[in-house]
Amino acid sequence: MILDKTADSTGIDSNTLALQMKAHPELRDKLHVVTSWGPLPVYPGVVNSELPEDLKTSISRHLLNMHLDPKWQAQLNQYMVSKFVPVTLDQCKGFIKIKMFQ
Repeated sequence: MILDKTADSTGIDSNTLALQMKAHPELRDKLHVVTSWGPLPVYPGVVNSELPEDLKTSISRHLLNMHLDPKWQAQLNQYMVSKFVPVTLDQCKGFIKIKMFQ
C-alpha cells in the first residue's frame, strides 16, 4: 500500500520488514523507517490448553532443540531465526497487557 501510494504510512513488524528487505533489496530506496520501538520481547508460541501434557512437552522440546539439527537450522536461517528459547509472561510486562480468561 505504501509502494502503490494508497497509504502514506503504516506500522509493520520489524521481522517482517527485515525479511522483505532481504528478499527485495530494492525496497531500501523506496521505504524510510521513521521510528522504531524496542527491543521488544519475542512473540510467545502458544498451543491449545486442552492438548495432552505430553504432546505440549514434545512440541516445546522439539522447537527448543530444532536449531541443533543442521537441516532445521537452515530452515530457521531463511527467516533470520537463530533458535527458539523459553519465554515467560513476565518478560512481556510493560510491553503488553494480557487478560487471562479462566
